[in-house]
Amino acid sequence: MEVIIGGAYQGKREYVKSICKETNTWCDCKTTSKEDILKADIIYNYHIYVKNALKDGSYDEDFIDKIIENNKNLILISDEIGCGIVPMDEFDRNYREVYGKDMQIACKKADKVTRIFAGIPQIIKEVKN
Repeated sequence: MEVIIGGAYQGKREYVKSICKETNTWCDCKTTSKEDILKADIIYNYHIYVKNALKDGSYDEDFIDKIIENNKNLILISDEIGCGIVPMDEFDRNYREVYGKDMQIACKKADKVTRIFAGIPQIIKEVKN
């Protein structure tokens, strides 16, 4: 599994398109169901899934584990949201904490973690098999 992180609009999806096959199944977490997320090879906007699930009360703290277990070759693309000023709003603080915990789980289990900044990939973690 690989995790691709970076700020908004930094070229994460363009990078993944450059390293993947056209036959991979992509899933935008803004618009798809949990079932579709579990079927995808490449998941993006995971941070939006977490925010929406927290808002509507459907957040499952084990869902990130289910996603990873379901597809060992998964590529998870998500924004970094924990940088900067801590939000004053309680929901936004909780969202950042919950999302951060999910990303810690994903990055620990990942074989590779790449941060994209201004379109440039920076490998943070790579497990050689």
